[in-house]
Order: sequence, then C-alpha cells, then structure tokens
Amino acid sequence: MVFTVFSLFLSLACAAPKLRPNLVPEPVSLTLGDGEFTLLPSCKISYDKSVEGVVDDVNYVARIIRVSTGYVMNIVDSVQDKGIILQKADKELQNDEAYELHITKDAARIVAKTGAGFFYGIQTLLQLLPYEIYSKKTVYGTQWVAPVCDVIDYPRFPWRGVMLDTCRRFFDADSIKRLLYGMAQQKLNKFHWHINDDSGWRLEVKKYPNLIIKGSSCAYKPKPWDKNSNDGVRYGPFFYTQEEVRGIVEYAKKLHIDIIPEIEMPAHSLAAVASYPWLCCTGQQYEPSPFGASIEILCAGNDQVFQFLRDVLDEVMDMFPYEVVHIGGDEATKTRWGQCEKCQKRMKDEGLHNLNELQSWFIKQIVNYVMSKGRRAIGWDEIMEGGLADGAMVMSWRGNDSAKEATDAGHDVVMTPTEAYYLDYRQFPVLEPFEYICCLKPIYTTYNYEPTAKVDPKNVDKVVGVQGNVWTEYIWGEDPDMDYKTYPRSCSVAETGWTPKDQKNWQRHVTVLVREHLKRLETQYINTAPVSLGKKAYWNSDTVTNEWKLKEWVVTGAVGTAGPYDVAFIYTGGNNGLKIRNVKLLFDDEIVAESEGKEGLASWDLTGTNFFSLETKDSGDKVEVVKVRAEICGDGGNDTEGEVIVYYTSSNEIW
Repeated sequence: MVFTVFSLFLSLACAAPKLRPNLVPEPVSLTLGDGEFTLLPSCKISYDKSVEGVVDDVNYVARIIRVSTGYVMNIVDSVQDKGIILQKADKELQNDEAYELHITKDAARIVAKTGAGFFYGIQTLLQLLPYEIYSKKTVYGTQWVAPVCDVIDYPRFPWRGVMLDTCRRFFDADSIKRLLYGMAQQKLNKFHWHINDDSGWRLEVKKYPNLIIKGSSCAYKPKPWDKNSNDGVRYGPFFYTQEEVRGIVEYAKKLHIDIIPEIEMPAHSLAAVASYPWLCCTGQQYEPSPFGASIEILCAGNDQVFQFLRDVLDEVMDMFPYEVVHIGGDEATKTRWGQCEKCQKRMKDEGLHNLNELQSWFIKQIVNYVMSKGRRAIGWDEIMEGGLADGAMVMSWRGNDSAKEATDAGHDVVMTPTEAYYLDYRQFPVLEPFEYICCLKPIYTTYNYEPTAKVDPKNVDKVVGVQGNVWTEYIWGEDPDMDYKTYPRSCSVAETGWTPKDQKNWQRHVTVLVREHLKRLETQYINTAPVSLGKKAYWNSDTVTNEWKLKEWVVTGAVGTAGPYDVAFIYTGGNNGLKIRNVKLLFDDEIVAESEGKEGLASWDLTGTNFFSLETKDSGDKVEVVKVRAEICGDGGNDTEGEVIVYYTSSNEIW
C-alpha cells in the first residue's frame, strides 16, 4: 500500500505514525511506500562511469557517510542491484539538473543524466537519512535508515544563488569553501562573488599589481554597533591570490556551483582608483573607504580606463571559466562626469544627450567586450538606464517593477530584491545577537516572495532565477555572523528557486526547519539563526492529558513590534497529536491578542490548523514577560511532544 506525503497518517493509531520527510527544498514529487532502506557497512556505492564527473559525486557521498557513520563503503564503477546506485537515465528527464530517486528495502537508486542530477539526488537521499548523517565526527547508536519512497525532481529555475560581499569584510578561502559546502546542500548552484568595491579590491590581477598593494586595505574598520567610531587598526591588506581563486573554482566545480565574479564599474570603484588615480576623472590620490559609498567613479572619457577594464576582465575570465560575468553598474553618482572635460567630450563625440546615456554607452562597451569573448554579462538593474545591449542579463535588486521593465525589453532577469532577499537585513522584531543594516525582513517574508509577481505572463520564462545577498557592512569578519544572516533564509531562497510555485507551502517549510533542518545545519557547526528569538517553549507527555487543560508558555523575546504574528504548534514526536484552542498572547499577564473559536490539531500530517494568527497593537518592547496561553488536549492519548514558536508575519517595511 502506498501513501503520498500529504496523506493522513492518523489512521495508524496503534503504531507510530509514518514520518513525513523533512526536505529542503521540497521536491516536485515524493511518494512514500512501506518499509525502510538501511545503510549498513556492507553496502556498496555503484555508479555508471560513462557520466562525466560522476566520480566526484560518488566520492562526495562516500566521504560524508564515512565521517558520520564510520562506514568505509566499497565503491564499484558498474551499476549493481543493491546499496547506493547512481544509474544513468535511459529516458528524457525534465532538464540537466533533474533526477529520480527510488528507494527500496535493498537499494537507494538515483537516476540522472548528468553529474548535477546525481549530486542533487544525493542531497535528497542524505536528507532522508537521520540528520546526524551530517556530523563531523562518527556517531554511534543511530539507525541509518531512509523511508522507502519514489522521488521525481527538478528545479523551477536554473539560477539559485547566494552573493557574498568580501569587500567590506574579508573572508578567507576556507570560509568561502565552507559557504559553498552549505549552499550545495540546499541545491543552490550559483555563487555571486562581490570582489571589489569602495572598501577594497580583493583579487590579484597580474597586470595591475597596485590593485592589491594599495587597493586591498583601508585605514580602519568601524566598530561593531558604532559605525561612526573606528578601531584605529589598518584593515588589510586582504586579497585572494590567483592560485587561491583557482582552488576555490575547482572546489565549487565538485559541488556543481558556478562562480559569478563581479567587477564593479563604473561606480563602487574607489579601491581601483586608489590603486591607479588616472582611472578617475580628477586624477587625485584617494584611499579605499572603510564605510559608505564614494562619488569617485571611473572616467568614461578616458580610453585608458577601458583598456584597464578589458585587461582585468581577461584575467578574471581566465580564472573563472563560467558563462556569466557580473559587471556591477549600480548606484553610479555621476557628479564627476558632469564636471569632467573628457566625459563631456565623449558625450559630444558619441552624440549622447545626458549622463544616463553616457552610463549606458559605458556599460555597452563592457557588455560587448564580454560577449566577444563568448561570455554573457549581467549587471544590477541600473544598467538599463539609457538602454541596454541585447544579450545582457539584469540582476534586479530594486524589485518587481525593474523585473517587468527588463523582461518586457527581452532581457533575462535574476531576482534579488531588497524587499525579501537582502540577508543582512533584520530577521526579528527584537534586538538580535548580531548587528544588522536596517529593515525587518523575517524569514516569513523571504519565503513568501514571488519572483514573477509583476512580470507579464508571456515573459515569465525570462525570470531565470533567484538569489539571496549577504552584504557585509554590518558583518564583522567572522563566520558565525555570516552564518546567522545566511541561514535559514537562504534555505527559503533555495526552495523558491527549486520547488514549483504551486507547491510552495510556508507552514510545511517552517515545520521542516523546526523539526529537522536546523539540526542538520547545527550538526555541521553552522551558526544558523532560529525561526523565532522567543524563549524556547515545548509540550510533552508530562504536560498533556486526555482532557482539555489550560497551559502557558513563556516566549519572551519573540515580540518587539506591533503587528501580526503566528503562534505555531509544531509537532515533533510521539504517537498522538495535540489539539489546541483559545490561543492568546499575553504581555505581563495581560491579554493583548487572541484567536478564539478555532480548534486546531498538531500532528505529523500538515493539518494547517496548528497555526494561529494573532495581531497586537502593542509593540511589547518594554514588556518583561511574553506568554502564549492555550487550551490543549492529547488526541487519543498523551504520547506527544512539540515546540511552540511565535514569529512575525508582516512584509511591511519596518526599520
């Protein structure tokens, strides 16, 4: 007998409920069967050696299994009948990243056309095993079982990315690899590397050594929580050698991640100007800026500037063997161009009527050069100002309106809007352990953002992907801070990038995060943020009876602004569900919001009734104790446990 993952399991009252797999991102199709596959020391990993690069995928999964289980798996380069099997598909699949995973009691068979497909099938298989499979040391006493099931899966978008700004704050090669490793587990496949800005030039360019001699350090870095003060210590020099970059590229290749290097131009270029003053309109000597944006800009009237950029791009494209190169193009303050005789002459010679057209002309020179090398250029959405060359891609950070403009003009677009995907923005309506730049953008907002919302239906295929951006003005150079901002919101970006639009479900997603996915991250020493900053609140068999009973939980720290919240009762274990009714939110024992008249059920099944929406007009920022009060009752018994979480659900702009 076969059950889909959406079926009701409560009918199995005499046995433990069939566990719904906790997967991120949610696959296109998953059907559960009866029984389990057990990973044993005697299992083999077999594969079809005709698939290019598949050996890397085999070694990847073998190493993870060896570290956490202690099992040294026998690897066979021909497809077997049992164990873990990577078999080349003999039929057409949806796309190059598609895979099928068929688990029986004897085998976990991944069917794909490419290494990428096998790799993503491996990620799903690992998530179907206990979360301890990700442990960095051998775990004893765990049964390494995965449910019998069939998975058919492929991504919604080909671009599923994360950007890291290594200019404001430098992260060494090991930190970059650590981020790539975490990305791969979420089926994220594009790493956008922000590698130069006003604060620093981080890439060795052989032809222009001053870029790292003068451009890779600045006078100081601001103090945490007080950007107007400084530590008085020179920041840098910090940069990546070409050898380090090639090592990172090779590492990313094994994780099926493309790296998109970004060379900012014509603005955000103070570090380059500080290295070679002749690049700017004034010709004056400057220093990279520890904080903020500079008005200095590459001179559009100087032919040497374009030779410099061509030379730099040649070395960049040699280091990064990928289709797409990011050319920046955002936030160009054009004051200097308006004052520059060379720029004015350029406008006259080219028949340009304003500074926006001059920027367009500038960008087109670079786009055409990149295309002449067989690559594609992408830039922030300002590159559309004054017109954009055919074939160029747009990275839309200013939202759905610019996406509509770009797609209407025939350009491919990657969506990375500030309103949802800027991961350095606040996550919680209360003081966080790490500093943020501004603006409350909780994970609820990140997950529920729809990248095609304003795009003409006939142009939706022009939206090629989504990306979360980790800007680092307010990250102070350590992995725990970067982790906290990156996870779990990048997991939500990943699900939007992978899962079909009509199968996204916030309640399922947050349930998966709480039940298991955050544990997967924590097991790997990733300092993930929680879903709520409220005090941990639980129920278990000691607090539940078969009769309705009033219960209170302290959740202080969850509420810090007026507005809508969800109180979610996330079932995590036991043979019985939990019935809930009359949920209230209390500030210092005063009821400020309530949801009366609704009765809900928390169980392994996604009932949808275990989420209670409340709204408070009081911010609660001066409250000493925040509580949730509800009536609860075991559903057929008191063998039940779970977690109560409270989180903010508004997408309105709050600074």
